[in-house]
Amino acid sequence: MRRAIVGALTLSILSGVAHAAEVAVGPDARAGLAVTLYRDLAFVRDARRTTLIQGLNELAFPGVSRVLQPETVQLSAPGVRVVERRFEADVVTLLIDSPRAGPAEIELGYLTSGLSWRADYVASLDASGRRMRLELLATVANESGADYPRARLALIAGEVARAQPPVAPVQRGVVAMAAEMAPGVAEAPAGDYRRFAVERPVDLARGARTQVALLSAVDVPVERIYRLSGRPSMTRPAPSPAPVPVDVLIAFANAEAAGLGLPLPAGTLRVYSTGTDAAFLGEAPLPATPKNERAELLIGRAFDVTARRSVTDYREEGPRNALAIETTQRIVLSNAKAEPVTVEVVESPLGEGNLFEESQRHEALSALQHVWRVAVPANGSATLSYRVRVNVVAPGERR
Repeated sequence: MRRAIVGALTLSILSGVAHAAEVAVGPDARAGLAVTLYRDLAFVRDARRTTLIQGLNELAFPGVSRVLQPETVQLSAPGVRVVERRFEADVVTLLIDSPRAGPAEIELGYLTSGLSWRADYVASLDASGRRMRLELLATVANESGADYPRARLALIAGEVARAQPPVAPVQRGVVAMAAEMAPGVAEAPAGDYRRFAVERPVDLARGARTQVALLSAVDVPVERIYRLSGRPSMTRPAPSPAPVPVDVLIAFANAEAAGLGLPLPAGTLRVYSTGTDAAFLGEAPLPATPKNERAELLIGRAFDVTARRSVTDYREEGPRNALAIETTQRIVLSNAKAEPVTVEVVESPLGEGNLFEESQRHEALSALQHVWRVAVPANGSATLSYRVRVNVVAPGERR
């Protein structure tokens, strides 16, 4: 009889600390949703409404990312303490201890892969090719397995340190006008990064790619550059000159005076011509470009501007362990266009080379890099020549 009474008291005590049955707090109970996107990572803050009892509550949050990082899950609610967490597919289940009963708004925060963004630039050149309209679009990809309807979206430009690599998603003559952020977008510093906040709600559906306009500048001066990059050949003359490619680049200043002057996140810049003969001219990666920096991008190789180079003289002096080679370099630039062009010939001499007998003076870009800016007439050609002397140490003599 006494043993039966003790057993009954034990059951009574255990029933006093038992928690209520699991309560599902689904997306339909959402009070707010914010998504802060990094390049390959997102910080999600998902606020939902529910009613708590005093003591232990078991709450299930379905509809979260399937590739969230469990160790990053955090819960925010006044006075509430997390006792236990469980994760299964797209459901986070929390056992929490609440000091009071009644309605509550609980915010679930977590880091997740499967959400990413990239910067896509559209550069539209005018008929002269000397001015452009520049637009910046943020392309957001959602492969997280969850929907994020009417989210407050913020995009972070900059590289955030990660302790581990991201988890792969599981498949299931005109006055320049200043650049402006797109309507409803605010840009501001975020520590050592830049933050682009989209003020209107954005729907990020699972499996979808969404583009958001961030910036527009309508009249940006552009410089078109023809450039031949190489190094002198320290070999004996060949039977015929060798063709070498001439690169086409565009350059612009990220400055207010040039119609910009806003931080430009790293991305891909695609260049188009406009008008009846509109065409795609090429694309190139644009590195992160702070205000007042110059951007220079390689968009292709010239068709009408060509080059051929040759060695016209070769001499050796000295013993094998202290050999000096002297050559004459000759570069012929041809221009089939109806207007004159200037070609930058950038050379990187081998070793400690000495230049002399130049057909025109060079400019030193660095100790071992030089540039000649050669004017090439319309439907004509121009020749650059110079002599270079290089001291060569034989392989067996190197120390």
